[in-house]
Amino acid sequence: MLTKTIRILFLLLFLQGFITASAMAEATQSNTTPAIPSGPKTDATLESFDGATTVELDRAVHFTTPEDTDVVVPAGTYEVQSTGTGTLQLTLGGESPLVIAAGQSPHTYQVEQTQPIAVALPGEDEDSLHILFTQVGGESLEATGSYSGIQSRGPNIFVSPSRAHVWLQSKAYTSSLPS
Repeated sequence: MLTKTIRILFLLLFLQGFITASAMAEATQSNTTPAIPSGPKTDATLESFDGATTVELDRAVHFTTPEDTDVVVPAGTYEVQSTGTGTLQLTLGGESPLVIAAGQSPHTYQVEQTQPIAVALPGEDEDSLHILFTQVGGESLEATGSYSGIQSRGPNIFVSPSRAHVWLQSKAYTSSLPS
């Protein structure tokens, strides 16, 4: 029974490696950047980068404003900027910017970057989304939103440093590629 389980796990790992290698080879032949496999489809993807400080939301997300009220950020591609201590500004095209509350991340991220980087990454549960804005020195602001509108009243829950580092490093690399 145990050997059958090990064989199945080995087969799954082999298939994942094969799929990843095939995607990389195809992207290299077509001179495009490959999509980074991330497991199940999430609403925050690494597939489209318009710039180092843009994030794409595939559906509306509820965030909290600095005044502690709910704001719904519609789906779209947003330019993210830090507007001061504890706030991020999201701008969609020529529309008025939305300002959301953000907490100072307790982690310093050291990635190879020459400009600020913003990423939107899924939370630990299906209902949450994090927007992480990292300065060149590695200091970061992080805003946590929810798809349902149910926000935690407790302390801000930050994304795990290892997950955030992978997303930031991927974004830094992809943003540095020539267009």
